[in-house]
Amino acid sequence: MKNWFFVALLLFTPLAQAQWGCTDPQATNYDPAATKNNGSCLYPNTLISPKILLQKLSDTLNETSGLARIRNQWYSHNDGGNPAAIYRLGNNGSIAQTIVPRNQNNIDWEDLTASNDHAFIGDFGNNNGDRKDLKILKLPINAWMGSALVDSIDAETIAFSFADQTQFTPSAKTTPFDCEAMIFWGDSLHIFTKSWSNGVTKRYVIPAVPGNYNVSPRDSLSLGFLVTGAAVYQDRLALVGYDKSGNGFLELLWDFPSAQPFNGNKRKIALGSFISVGQIESVAFQDSITLLATNEKYVVANRLMEIPLATVWGKTAFNKQPKHAIDLTVSPNPNSGEIVVRWQQANPRTVEMRIFEINNPNNSLICKKFHGDAGPNEVKIDLDQRFAVGTYILQITGIEKGLRMQETLIYQPQ
Repeated sequence: MKNWFFVALLLFTPLAQAQWGCTDPQATNYDPAATKNNGSCLYPNTLISPKILLQKLSDTLNETSGLARIRNQWYSHNDGGNPAAIYRLGNNGSIAQTIVPRNQNNIDWEDLTASNDHAFIGDFGNNNGDRKDLKILKLPINAWMGSALVDSIDAETIAFSFADQTQFTPSAKTTPFDCEAMIFWGDSLHIFTKSWSNGVTKRYVIPAVPGNYNVSPRDSLSLGFLVTGAAVYQDRLALVGYDKSGNGFLELLWDFPSAQPFNGNKRKIALGSFISVGQIESVAFQDSITLLATNEKYVVANRLMEIPLATVWGKTAFNKQPKHAIDLTVSPNPNSGEIVVRWQQANPRTVEMRIFEINNPNNSLICKKFHGDAGPNEVKIDLDQRFAVGTYILQITGIEKGLRMQETLIYQPQ
């Protein structure tokens, strides 16, 4: 009996020790004792003003509606009523290449995403809720890489319908079955509806292979705005859109259970009004801490913008995917004056660590260089009297060539 008691104790002790709650130190209801995130985190009102990278895109993209980074090049397209073409962006917003899917019309193209081998165009804009020809075009990326300025290529069709839609009477800008946002994630396509009446988005998952599918919603989320674009970077999702007053918003989703993006952290970011940022229609990740966005020519010119996210993520952020395991840890965090940074690197390199205020990246409070050996490394950093209670960013460069990492630090002196 004693042996069985100890076996049971070993099996159930980890479960007893797990405590659910908000695990993000940046949240207003952060629970230091929580070890499992339950999606309950609450955040202060946050405004991020997008940085204008290109004041004006080509007139060809006046109604830009999709954006994707495909093999380190940026691509966009227009929405319905425009030519059925994808455009590669050149310098200064010019058009460097035009890709035309054969025998296709642009009924209402609304978003663009890509896997390693294929691009996907969502022809599913449905303002009146009466379309019965919703589809996604699948294009082989290799077919246009390194070829002529104008390319005509074959496209496969992924047709679908909403299993929960039974009414197809036209209803202008009141339907819950409009759609403008899509990502390729895992091995499937995930689309997010734009509900005109209540700002709730529903997520549907569609196989990324040609066919005709009748899909039911996986889950839903009340956003308070109309979703017009989506982006994904590993397990970080972003939804962008605007409310009926013309204010732009970004919803960030992360730290969620497997394939359940609406059950983790949810942070809503204000982006400004139509007057300042225009009608943002599409977003795509440049790296884990940077979103790019485009807006239609409406009130302001069609532009390319950058939305920096380094100050809002609650976990380590990378500017690109590391080639080797880094295994970065920073502890304790929150801290009271001393942190220990541990990591691994493949080769001996000089590593620079910089700490700055979360909203003032140009003012380094600490900047130190260390020699890192191949294998595991460890350094201690003391936070001195220059630090007030608050949130800071630890930025690390040099572990790999071209790699930049950032970790949020919470300073809470005893």
